[in-house]
Amino acid sequence: MKLLLGPAFLALLVVSARAADIHVPGDAASIQAAIDQAHTGDTIIVGPGVWVGAVHFDEKPLTLVSEGGHAVTTIDCGPETTFTVIMDPSSGSAALDGFRIIGGSAGRVYISGNGQTIVRRCNLQGGGGVGVGVYAVGGDGPVTIDDCLVQGNRSGGVVLKNAAVAWKDVRHCLIKDNGSAGVPEGGGVWGVSSVGSLVRALDCLIVGNVAIKGAGAYALASTQGSVFLGNHAVDSGGAYSDLPSHPSIDVGVDGAAILGNSAPFCGGVYLPNYGPVASGQHNFTRCVFAGNTDDLGNYGLMSFPDDTQGNGYTNVTACTFIGDRAFGLHTLTVRDSIVRSGRDPLSAITIDVEYSDIEGGATGTGNFDADPLFVDAAQGVYALRPGSPCVDAGSPSSPPDPDGSTADVGALPLSAFASAGSPTFGQFGLPDLSGSGTLDAGTLISLRLQRARPLAPTLLVIGLTGSFAPLKGGVLVPTPQLVVSGLLVDSQGEIHLSGTTPNGLPSGLIAWVQFWIVDAAAATGLASSNGLGLVAP
Repeated sequence: MKLLLGPAFLALLVVSARAADIHVPGDAASIQAAIDQAHTGDTIIVGPGVWVGAVHFDEKPLTLVSEGGHAVTTIDCGPETTFTVIMDPSSGSAALDGFRIIGGSAGRVYISGNGQTIVRRCNLQGGGGVGVGVYAVGGDGPVTIDDCLVQGNRSGGVVLKNAAVAWKDVRHCLIKDNGSAGVPEGGGVWGVSSVGSLVRALDCLIVGNVAIKGAGAYALASTQGSVFLGNHAVDSGGAYSDLPSHPSIDVGVDGAAILGNSAPFCGGVYLPNYGPVASGQHNFTRCVFAGNTDDLGNYGLMSFPDDTQGNGYTNVTACTFIGDRAFGLHTLTVRDSIVRSGRDPLSAITIDVEYSDIEGGATGTGNFDADPLFVDAAQGVYALRPGSPCVDAGSPSSPPDPDGSTADVGALPLSAFASAGSPTFGQFGLPDLSGSGTLDAGTLISLRLQRARPLAPTLLVIGLTGSFAPLKGGVLVPTPQLVVSGLLVDSQGEIHLSGTTPNGLPSGLIAWVQFWIVDAAAATGLASSNGLGLVAP
């Protein structure tokens, strides 16, 4: 073992000895000068200020990080250079962390190379100018865009091309107001590839983007937990995907939402199928479709799967449709779902519906027609209240809910916690508030705030009714009845609070809570978490 491990251990010592921190401006006058003198594995730490000039990683696996975050650290190459930052690691890992990136006639960040590339906690704003926020092309390496603001880039937000070798992930990002009427596809996220995409959008907020096809997203392999809100296209406002090798949208259990998107043809999600595939299936799980509009009758979902025998199956499982219709070519199967969309909400040659709440009723085992009793449908909070007829009404063969009970019907099972509203972007991305435990008397409950600015002063706002009023570029979810001050985010960007549920809470009582964080990186100096409804059993 000593003979086998000895050389590897010595090599590790050599690499560790070479890795160094280079400070700008302390050790180098500019970012590019620091890169020129850097070696593999070095970290370049950049002080606050506006750093003028393009930055090229020169195929080196390096970490380029700001001291103070994107609120106080900008890289600007002006309009004369094609891209402001070029990341092209030939091997290893390259990271860009905590910058505002502006300028570039073609865009802000260009990615290529066979190494791993990470863009984290950056502000990639086009300011209404031409170009894309992130453009990744060629190379076999994985790409991660994490906790970034991608806004106002007229040629598109994130473009990930030839993404069929390694996963390209866009995570926890706010992708807003990108694209224009001339962008052909994917004003928000474009996962284009000739051989099938490996692009995922995970827990992103994709808002107000514009394109001809798939304004929110085009050609994704999958999306989990993301919200597509108010995007507009000629063809499929929310998302469009025609990739034969990855033809499904599979939404995570935290619930993705396709809300208020619009297009003359299919307001929500459109999945055509250009060429048969072996499975011939499009699968939708725990999606919420609401408020999508088009000239065809307000379709949240249009799906055209096809297999090698000319069959196709659109499988809708544990989804919620409010005012939206669903079309599935050949066979449409609906299980454990809520469809409150008036007459003829489901269309297909063969429709198979079971254990679902269908407005107007539907033939099939376990189906019913009843008010689902949402927490607050008027504000788009489609979680279930205690006493809902959808609780434990799902198929006995479906996986049980997180509490171990029989599956509930709809995208969001009964829980002590109901998320509401959208967070506002700050230094660490989109602050996220979640809860754990139950609200049974005497039991422990916990609140956890993540992705807030480290060491920031913070207010916790509490109310027994929802306000949902605009405030400082965000949405104030509770009607304030108690404001807790003196809270401080920890060094990891989190706050943890816990307590015991008091006795005597009326069943169905909802207390709304939300954090507001002092954050210079937010547009108005305050970032906010999502709101959270605490629902008494």
